[in-house]
Amino acid sequence: MKKLHLLITAAFVVVNVAPALLNAQTPCGPGFGSAPGATFGGAGIPNSAVAYNNCLTGVSLNLTAHQRYDNPALTNDGAGVFTAQAGQDANTVSPVTGYAKWNFAYDIQGANALQYTYRLYFDNNPQAGNALDGYLNIPGSFGIGYANSLNLGMGVLNINVLGPAPTFQPFDKDAAGEYGFSLVAYNSDFNEVARTSILVNTSSVVPEPSTYALMTAGLAILGVAARRKKLLA
Repeated sequence: MKKLHLLITAAFVVVNVAPALLNAQTPCGPGFGSAPGATFGGAGIPNSAVAYNNCLTGVSLNLTAHQRYDNPALTNDGAGVFTAQAGQDANTVSPVTGYAKWNFAYDIQGANALQYTYRLYFDNNPQAGNALDGYLNIPGSFGIGYANSLNLGMGVLNINVLGPAPTFQPFDKDAAGEYGFSLVAYNSDFNEVARTSILVNTSSVVPEPSTYALMTAGLAILGVAARRKKLLA
């Protein structure tokens, strides 16, 4: 949780704004929960586990992580930390070599959304501490609009957009560790006025309890067979 706190507070220039509820079901301020109406630029992306900030009048920032197509579903701790499986995207819809099994997604809504500019900061190296390696401007090139679901394996996210030379390794879909993401709003003077952040922890595939039971049963059967063969020899 320390890393998530740093993501939320780092490089934070506060401008006094009047809090406003964009949706009566969602309390004002950085929080985690349901974000009704957020689509994240696609169909079927869950909006029930979302890091949100809607204290800017007429603007709601939403950030989440979810499985890519039919890959294993992510879990979360109810406070902005997700858990996903490391490894190659294995979906049957549009498998792409180098893609992770999970996506991160953002959604910016509200009548006043056009009054601000935004950046989506991302971390493509889970061993790099609290550093957010790069960012994308919203709206921007590469089809980056006000809502989208992205994968760290996408080529556009494997370049350093913060400086003239790469400072981090290309994304490794098999790497286990902790990834950070922040969606930040800026005013016309490019002062930060709102931010929402999430973490995604990845790990190797761990057998479910039922799988362990099957493995144990299988080993027991093999053991009985071996003893029987010895007795008959």
